[in-house]
Amino acid sequence: MPNGLVKSIFNEKKNLYDAYPYYPGIPSFDLERKHMFYGKIDKESDVVFWDTNFTKQIESARGGAAFVMDVVADAFNSLRANYRRAIQGISRGSVYHTSLKAYKSSTGYGLDFSYASYMQTIYKNFVERYVLKNRNYEKIKNYKDFTKEFIRYSLRSARNYPITTSGFITSMHCKPFVSGLMIETSPRAHGIENNKNIFEYLKDPYYEFWIREVQKFGFMVDRNAPWRLVFNLGSGWSNLQQNPEDLKGAQLFLNNYGLDYESVFDFRFEKAYKYDLILLRNIMESMYSAFYKQFSTYEQQQIIPDSNGRCHGFAVKNERLYREIPNELTGFVDEDDEYWLRALVKLRFAEANFPHTDAEFKNYVDLATKKMRLFGVEHSLRYVNGLTKGFFKTQFALEGGYWQGQTKLEYDERIKKREEEVNKTSGGDYVLTGTKNIVR
Repeated sequence: MPNGLVKSIFNEKKNLYDAYPYYPGIPSFDLERKHMFYGKIDKESDVVFWDTNFTKQIESARGGAAFVMDVVADAFNSLRANYRRAIQGISRGSVYHTSLKAYKSSTGYGLDFSYASYMQTIYKNFVERYVLKNRNYEKIKNYKDFTKEFIRYSLRSARNYPITTSGFITSMHCKPFVSGLMIETSPRAHGIENNKNIFEYLKDPYYEFWIREVQKFGFMVDRNAPWRLVFNLGSGWSNLQQNPEDLKGAQLFLNNYGLDYESVFDFRFEKAYKYDLILLRNIMESMYSAFYKQFSTYEQQQIIPDSNGRCHGFAVKNERLYREIPNELTGFVDEDDEYWLRALVKLRFAEANFPHTDAEFKNYVDLATKKMRLFGVEHSLRYVNGLTKGFFKTQFALEGGYWQGQTKLEYDERIKKREEEVNKTSGGDYVLTGTKNIVR
C-alpha cells in the first residue's frame, strides 16, 4: 500500500477521533478502538454468545421482523415512546427528527446463521485451494481422512480464519450484532469513505440531546456510527450499588426480569467453550457430507500379477471406489470425544497463538483427556478454555479492561508509535481494537 494512502487513512481516522465531542457523564462507546468484543466476553473473560431463547421483536424500518435481546427490546420500545413526544421540539431538518425504527439488528446476524455461512466460505476455499490441487481429493477415502486433511489445512491460517465457535466469535468475521445488544436507526453507511455521514450527525445541533436522551434508557451511541445504539449492560449499576431503590439505565429494564449487571451474563448468555466440541464435530460432519456429494468416489490403483502369479508381468488397474458414507446420511453418531478433544486443542492453540512445543502439546492433551475421563467433557473443556481464552500478544492495538485489551497508558503508547511509523513508512497493518463489557 502506498505510503501516502496509509498516512491519509491514518489522518482521516485520527481527525474524526479528535473531532468527537466529549460530554461529562456520558459514556463513550467505540466499537473500532475500544469495544470490539462488547457482548462477546463476560466478566470472567470467557467468550460468550447471546441465548436467543430470550428474544423480542422491535419495529423494523425495512419491513419484516427485527429482533434483539428481550431486555434491549423493552428499553428500545420505551425510548421510542418517549421520543415520539420529544421529537416535537426537534427541527424537521435535523437528522434526529426520526421515528426511531431498526434498520439493522441481530436479524440476519445470529450466531448459528453467521457461523454456518462463514464455514461455508472456509469449506469452499478448502476445496478450491487444496482439494482440487494436484488431485488431493484422492487422498481422502473416509471421514477421518477428511478431518485430518481439513485440520492440517486450517492450522496454516487459524489465527486469522478460526474454525471453532470461540475463535469465530472473537474474530473480525463475527459481526457485533450477534450479541443482540445493538440497533442501527439509519440506513447510512460508515467508514472512512462515509465520514461525511458521521460528521453530519456530530455537527447536528441536537446531537447532545440525542446522546442524553438515549442514555436515560440504557443506550450508548457508537462514535463510529452515531445512529448505532448499543445497550450498556452496566449503566445504572453504580447508582444501584449506592441505593437499591435507584433503578436507572439498563438496571431499570433488567430488574423487570429479576436481573442486574452481576447476573445478566448468567441468564442471557452462554459460555462458548461448552459448545466448542459438539459444534466442531457437527460442522465437520456437515462439511464431509458436502464433500461426499461433490466427490463420492476416489481412485485406487490395483496391481494384478500375470496368470502364473509373477510380478514381472503385472498389470496396473485403476479402480474407482466409493468413499465412506457420511454419518449425516447413515445416522451413525461419532462418540470418539477424545479424538475430537485433541483436534479442538490443536485448533484453539493455533487460533489463540498459544506458545507450546510438541512435547508440551502432548502433556496438555493428556491432562485434558484425563480430566474428561475423570470428571466429564465440560470439565475438560473448561480446562482448555482456561489455557486459550486470551491473546498472549495482540497484533493490533486495543484498549480494554480484560485480557483482550491493554491499559490506557500502553494503548496510547502503541498508538503514538503507530503514528510515528505511518509518518515514516507504509509498513504494517492498520490498528484494530477491542472492548470491555461495562463502559465508564
